[in-house]
Amino acid sequence: MKASRAAARRPVAWTIAGTDPTGGAGIPADLRVFHGLGVHGGSVITAVLAQNAHAVSAVSLLSASMVRAQLDALAGELPPAAVKLGMLARAATVRAVADALAEIDAPVVCDPVLAASSGRALLDGAGIRALRERLLPRVDLLTPNRPEAARLTGQPVRTADEAAEAAARLLADGARAVLVKGGHAGGRWSQDLLAFPGAPACWVIGPRLDAPHARGTGCTLSAAIAAVRAHGLDLPDAVVLGRAYLHRALRLGGPFGRGPGALHHGGWPDEPGDLPWIVQAPGPARLPPPFPDCPPDRLAHCARTAHPDTAARLLGRGVRLVWLHPGNAEGASAEAALARAAAAARRTGGWLFVESDVAAAVHNGAQGVCMDAAGLVGREVAAARRAGLRLGVRFAGYADLARARSVRPSFVVLDPHRAGVDPAAFARLQRLAPAPLLAATTPAAAPRFHAAGAAGIVASPDAGPPPVAASRLEAWLAAFEEIP
Repeated sequence: MKASRAAARRPVAWTIAGTDPTGGAGIPADLRVFHGLGVHGGSVITAVLAQNAHAVSAVSLLSASMVRAQLDALAGELPPAAVKLGMLARAATVRAVADALAEIDAPVVCDPVLAASSGRALLDGAGIRALRERLLPRVDLLTPNRPEAARLTGQPVRTADEAAEAAARLLADGARAVLVKGGHAGGRWSQDLLAFPGAPACWVIGPRLDAPHARGTGCTLSAAIAAVRAHGLDLPDAVVLGRAYLHRALRLGGPFGRGPGALHHGGWPDEPGDLPWIVQAPGPARLPPPFPDCPPDRLAHCARTAHPDTAARLLGRGVRLVWLHPGNAEGASAEAALARAAAAARRTGGWLFVESDVAAAVHNGAQGVCMDAAGLVGREVAAARRAGLRLGVRFAGYADLARARSVRPSFVVLDPHRAGVDPAAFARLQRLAPAPLLAATTPAAAPRFHAAGAAGIVASPDAGPPPVAASRLEAWLAAFEEIP
């Protein structure tokens, strides 16, 4: 009974693709990804392939009417929370799928399978035209590798600039987002370009694994992104988690059969090294030196406040790290407030972190700064690093966590309530965190997030307008002191 209820709660994702008798690619691989990420998979077969790791020896295409019949049968029984498209085989099938998707309200991830790894063409010119003209407007994310992007746009895609140009053309053709994969570019790092219309593109970067058992990577990445979308995460988070899933699958893959072995489809990514990082501009793909660590006892119980007098009282009561954000204070009053908090930190031996303002932190002898991941600015981060400050980064999801990884902070902070994260999802984030992960939550909720792996709690007594009432602060401190 418990198992059936758990299965009923799983979101549904569809894969529309070809078969692979070895299980290394196509629909069999997609379904394994879905299962590993807690998604129930429905499947629509477009073509039956006789293939293995070395060659495609025969292809039998299903009729467009049969593909549509499968789609209709699925829609009546298992409406999807996300759809992954793989091999569509020919123009008639592309049109049938596009027509069916017009009736479905779910994000669509399209891996444009144009050729097999062995080089055999799997979608002809008419099919490519139908994909661009009929299907792209239904696609939330298109995931071509560089050769596929070149065929879809008719222009070379060898450099970062050419990848950006190809992404812009595909967006103009109607795709809502494009991930131009960098696996064919060579080098020590894999750099994928993620582009949206009307917004700056970013680069999703990770180390290239020397993995001989790497068949089906394109299928795996797109299926993982679709599975994460089925769980309700937004597209940038899904791309980061999909990359992390693929890294884990490559890292743990092993020999199977006589050809290149299989990827490992065991579940959610679970090591910090699986997490890629995000930067806004391509360049030398290397991580900077890490910011200085914070001792665990400093991170265990932290407080965030806008009121310097509250900060002084917190430090006087033994809170080891207080994070002061500016509130509504400006100019001289803000400077005076910060000076009072800094004096209290020196007097009590506590640590003071300042929100965003590196110059003010240095001037007042603060131990660090805190910044939002979405607003990390290279010059401010570099200034904090030169000053020897520690850096805390506040983030709201996996994409922000990947941005934080690019600067290697002292710690990262998540507000689980605002991010819509329960303790189980927090535990998955914790396993990927590139630095100690703190939960910004209440003393009452702290035990649940400690159990999920939080290295500390950041709580705030600022439940009302200033000044914070003494009685309320005392009650809050009493609860804070009960945090294990």
